Amino acid sequence: NNGNVAYTDFGAGDIPMTQARYDNVTGAGGRVMVHIPFVIGGVSIFYNIPAADLGGQPLDLDACALAGIFNGNYTTWDHPAILALNPSLSVPAGSPITVFHRIRGSSSTTGVTKYLEQRTSAAEDNCPQLWTRGSGSTINWPTTSGFSPRSGSGGMADGISSTPYSIGYIDSGFGHRLGLQEIKLKNRAGKFLDSKE
Repeated sequence: NNGNVAYTDFGAGDIPMTQARYDNVTGAGGRVMVHIPFVIGGVSIFYNIPAADLGGQPLDLDACALAGIFNGNYTTWDHPAILALNPSLSVPAGSPITVFHRIRGSSSTTGVTKYLEQRTSAAEDNCPQLWTRGSGSTINWPTTSGFSPRSGSGGMADGISSTPYSIGYIDSGFGHRLGLQEIKLKNRAGKFLDSKE
């Protein structure tokens, strides 16, 4: 933090400033600041489960199951909540879930954690006990052996692609260009969709 000393006239960021930070910057010397959204990108959840275990189907998750995985409540792929959404899933008993997450602050972490925070509290999902970590570009992830921090989208993609029974989040286009498998996430209308649909 440099006390909001201006070094440039223009800047860019992935995440809009909070009101408190905006007030801090504009209050320092009476500066004016304008947020102009110029690019919007999607973040998707990608996984690595052998095709034979999927029974020819994609992996379907809802907000509660995803929160249970990312919060550390669901630690194996044969958890009843995951199997209920994926009746054709046939993983070896007790197959541990490896969760990859960003080690440093990132806009993708913000997007995923805001989604989990909002959806688990929504009337349609109503499972706030499954997401207790808040939201932001950095959060306190579980430190158990099933959680593995990575630097950048490349590190996330490498982790997911090289680790069977893993899951993580990265830019949708980046994951698709690499041929990673994307979950189908249940929307408010009850349909399971991925980012290409």
